[in-house]
Amino acid sequence: MRLFTDGEAIRDYKDFAEKRIEKLPVSDNHYNQHISEIAENNITDLEYKYLYFFSGHFEMIKSWCMEQRSPLGWSGNFIGYGVDLLLLYLYADNNLRKAGKKIAVQVSNRMGFNESNNLVFMKENSVFETEVSTQKGEEIFWSIFCLWKVNYAITVDDMNSYVKWLESVIDKRIDGIVGGKYRDKYNDVALLAAALGEVKEGTQHCFELTKRK
Repeated sequence: MRLFTDGEAIRDYKDFAEKRIEKLPVSDNHYNQHISEIAENNITDLEYKYLYFFSGHFEMIKSWCMEQRSPLGWSGNFIGYGVDLLLLYLYADNNLRKAGKKIAVQVSNRMGFNESNNLVFMKENSVFETEVSTQKGEEIFWSIFCLWKVNYAITVDDMNSYVKWLESVIDKRIDGIVGGKYRDKYNDVALLAAALGEVKEGTQHCFELTKRK
């Protein structure tokens, strides 16, 4: 995401970064390695999938989500992360509404984006009018996310296809949670339903604009 705060860096390194990501070594022992001259710079499976998302491999993200066939048992599996990422990607409006903001906070926290060492590099960037000390980390995250989205545009048809797929997944999740009376998950599925509703409103507006053209 550092890459997408600077136009020149995007032009010079975007293609290189995408190709490099495909070759990154993945290991679940990443955080257990001792720092040494021979230590490998591995990343976790989740970090790898995040990088794949930010490299525009959205069909792969969907495929990884579809590995979870049950509407229950999302905890600890990628589908919860992937659905949140795709909801934000499909958000047509740069101004997040209530549910979208909560999803963005979840994603930025999971990525460790709010940690001060990940925000320092933003402080002098002209993209932002407010310094880090007076601007919430999730707001900075969404600002950069919107910059990133410009470089990975989606057609209206593809947008509708992803929305329909998400609707199917989220509806099954709601049915499973409510039908099973898993009350501790009611708020989670309510948030997904609300965020999907906000996304659908935005995509419908995009579709209507396309028809007028």
